[in-house]
Amino acid sequence: MVFLRDWRGAFKAQLQLGRLATSFLKACSCAVMLALAAAGTAQAQTIALDVNSDLADYILDVTCSGEPVDEAYVRSLPVVQSQVKHHTGLIATRDMDAFVNGLKAASGCEVLEEDVYLFGPVVEEKEKFQATVDYFKSRSGDIEAFVFDTLAPYAPADLDYEGQLVLSIVGNNCGGFSMDGQFYLALNCLRDSYEDEYATARLLSAHETYHAVQYAFFYPFDEDIARVETKDDAFDYLFMNLLLEGTAEFVADSRELSGSGGITGFMIRMARGAYRNMPLNIRTFVYMADILEAAGDVDQRIRDIYENGFTGGGGQVFYYVGAAMSRMIEETYGRDTLVCILAQPPEQFVRAYQASAKKLARDDAPPLSEAMEKAANRLSKKRVKDLRYEACLNHRK
Repeated sequence: MVFLRDWRGAFKAQLQLGRLATSFLKACSCAVMLALAAAGTAQAQTIALDVNSDLADYILDVTCSGEPVDEAYVRSLPVVQSQVKHHTGLIATRDMDAFVNGLKAASGCEVLEEDVYLFGPVVEEKEKFQATVDYFKSRSGDIEAFVFDTLAPYAPADLDYEGQLVLSIVGNNCGGFSMDGQFYLALNCLRDSYEDEYATARLLSAHETYHAVQYAFFYPFDEDIARVETKDDAFDYLFMNLLLEGTAEFVADSRELSGSGGITGFMIRMARGAYRNMPLNIRTFVYMADILEAAGDVDQRIRDIYENGFTGGGGQVFYYVGAAMSRMIEETYGRDTLVCILAQPPEQFVRAYQASAKKLARDDAPPLSEAMEKAANRLSKKRVKDLRYEACLNHRK
């Protein structure tokens, strides 16, 4: 996302899908409102989630229909714009033109030679994709309840949140992503095993939903990597992703995965390996300070760091580092204090971990380097006192 604003208001805005209005109303009818009220107080925590299949249904309707694609309409859809923004930020060729052209080809039951949005599998196995989408739609209530139970302990007591989980059938092969308050669950690699991997998909849903909840109460953040121009920008971007992905992994703990299937097995192996080697992974994260402080192209360096630390290709090891740091902060200061710190600027999360690591001196959670600590403190000095983690310590129980 590029703009910093009141994201809670953005979440409450209904997604306008034009010609998808009928299916949208049908999807909304199965949305579940889940609320947790604090007894004897005026505060109430509300998390409402709608599992939304509008875009997937539209793509399936268009695929092999032979009908012309309304290009202007597709380009205007916020759900498409957010997906394209996410993909283009990582791979330049995954732009809006590529999405529209891929959809046009799919309408004629054809596949582009450069099928960067992966419409090909939908064309070739449309019935499997339809069955997968229908399966997840039929279990939307269970997904919504599980997500609430998982996230509620790590959200403010007065949070008022409404959001949508978008069932995605093009773009990412597996997993999911979040952008502009829209969060996407990739169904592509689940189409042959969606029943066996349902538990994993549900956990991924919680992970992605927590990203959306982050917009509602975290300090305003900008996920556009193009904003990085200086070393401090790069550190802020690194700390932001550590905080966002680490806390989502902490809340929706991958170590609780069960079931069978390719994506489940892959995620279990990745998580077990990362947690088993946590001291090494924390030290690896620490080395990123040396990389960013060295002379050179800061834009390329932060992109390489992101690719190696925050994507599946690199084992997303910094997800697990951030989760371990979250756990350390909670153990030291308590859950209320952790939730308070999460609402502070990203470098405060790093500073809170450093203080905790120095205090407890545990082998499995080594302190960060002097260079990393200096970078966090340099950013922190620009904040007023209320935006420093120390202001949260009175939340400790």
